[in-house]
Amino acid sequence: MDILVVEDDFYVARVLKNILSYEGYEVGVANNAGEALERLLKKDIPKLIILDLMMPEVDGFSFYFQMRDLPGCTDIPVIILTAISKLEEKRYAYDLGVVAYLTKPFNPVELIKLVRKFLASGTAGDE
Repeated sequence: MDILVVEDDFYVARVLKNILSYEGYEVGVANNAGEALERLLKKDIPKLIILDLMMPEVDGFSFYFQMRDLPGCTDIPVIILTAISKLEEKRYAYDLGVVAYLTKPFNPVELIKLVRKFLASGTAGDE
């Protein structure tokens, strides 16, 4: 799998999957952080993660911390895609090490440029 989309909004997840699949990427979707962690624990390791922050039960930042502790997941680039546009949240995300922070509604062209950039780097998931 190239990209794992972690998004609780069915329609946003579907749009992301359609856009990225059209670009030729193999895309998996997890409807919440727990589902995403299960996939990672089963060694279904993506090359890139697109992560929503506001999700039920486990938020995106909590998922991020848990994911970083899993073998084979420490170097996966993470793009945050969220409705939270607070500067403090964005700074915090970058301080943690996310590679990009986009707010909804998002520009598909900008997202594709970022995906291409971070998947072309060849550093994702290489452990």
